[in-house]
Amino acid sequence: FSEEKGWRLSSESVIFTLDCSTSGIIELQKRFQLASMRQQRKWGWHVEQYQSALTPALKSRLLDPNIPKWARPIDLSQFPESDQVLPTHCRILRVENDIVGWLIAYQAGEDLIRYGKIWVDNLWQKRGGLVALLTDAVQGAHFPELYRGNKNFNSSAKYKRGCYNFSKKNIAMKSFSENHFRPVCTSWVEINKK
Repeated sequence: FSEEKGWRLSSESVIFTLDCSTSGIIELQKRFQLASMRQQRKWGWHVEQYQSALTPALKSRLLDPNIPKWARPIDLSQFPESDQVLPTHCRILRVENDIVGWLIAYQAGEDLIRYGKIWVDNLWQKRGGLVALLTDAVQGAHFPELYRGNKNFNSSAKYKRGCYNFSKKNIAMKSFSENHFRPVCTSWVEINKK
């Protein structure tokens, strides 16, 4: 892993890769989409594209002492293209005017996106926010025809694979990933502090 490619791992991380053309991932994506739609109707949150510059709402979250440093939002305008951040695949989760979650995506290879910084406030994790962020980002990057409303899952997307890395301190993401992604991933690596 190299810092030039946008990889900055904490000392205790999990990294896993999914091949988005496999039937297991396609079925998982369908289930996530249905669950996200149900939870969105129930709780009223919505997912939107991450802004390229920090808005006042994102700035307040950046300074929030209750959010660990590893999870804080970033200012996409501070990253040159060489840092491989993919603004079109970054997302925020909003409830009314409040930002309660975000996901930052990076180009990690010709057909590979790395989803690196994923955070959803605890209350909204329990209300389907984590699933919503992941579902929306994955649909846009790996199943663009579905994202445009076509229910055909035969993806012709540029990005065939998704790589996720997260701190083991992100208990919600760790638990969610072990339950849903580990059984269908193509690789799973845990990096432990020595």
